[in-house]
Amino acid sequence: MELKGQIKAIMPLKETATFKSIEVIITTDFDTKYPQHISCKLTQGRCDLINGLNVGDLVSAEFNLRGKEWNGDQGVKYFNSIEIFKLTKN
Repeated sequence: MELKGQIKAIMPLKETATFKSIEVIITTDFDTKYPQHISCKLTQGRCDLINGLNVGDLVSAEFNLRGKEWNGDQGVKYFNSIEIFKLTKN
């Protein structure tokens, strides 16, 4: 899948001993009355894809849509994430 838009925000790197990720907010339809702010993630070695990109840049992101099921005290919950595997400046 592909998403085209403008980088609105680049969050700080989150890193543990075994995992790292960066959240990137990409705004689509930014030139309309109802822009959409899409939260995406770069994980592990793909965190380097953000290097050289800045807030305000127009980008194309190829991504995988992921879903998880979590069983907790409150019952079953479902989560989705957008994981970028290719990010290029337009």
